[in-house]
Amino acid sequence: MLNQTKNRDMNTLQLKHLSAYLPYKVKCLFKTITDADHYILGKQFERELLIVDLYYLFKDYPVYEYIKPLLYPLDLTKEIEHNGERFVPLERLDFKSENEVQFSTYDNIPNQLTITATYKQMGETFTEFVICRNSFDLVNYWIVQQLIEWKLDIFNLIPQKLAIDINSLKKETK
Repeated sequence: MLNQTKNRDMNTLQLKHLSAYLPYKVKCLFKTITDADHYILGKQFERELLIVDLYYLFKDYPVYEYIKPLLYPLDLTKEIEHNGERFVPLERLDFKSENEVQFSTYDNIPNQLTITATYKQMGETFTEFVICRNSFDLVNYWIVQQLIEWKLDIFNLIPQKLAIDINSLKKETK
């Protein structure tokens, strides 16, 4: 059972995780534990996350056993689908460059992927982090916002079983 108000450890889904995706109509998998709102006990269903769900998730007597957002793993080189269009995220990031953007990947430290983008703008050469050591601390806000809009798992929720890999659902339905 969810109890976010008392336990805020790394393996707990938190408000900051769900609220980031809320404006982008993220779909979630829900499982009920009460008959509030006329839901059947133990029913599992999928639908878009609503702001009222955040209330139900974080109140003292939760309605849901869990809410798990359906996200893509944070692999910017793998094709995703967004608004009915399939593309590779790294190729779609718009750096407003005068010429082609050059990406460099550094993965010499295990589990510490770093990707940089080098491009020219107004005659100057710039290098920006796309992801830095599997973190977004040094990444421009517009990149983080774009990755959230594309429903990429920037909080590393899938490995913690707090979110569901969209690709695994598509494999089950085939």
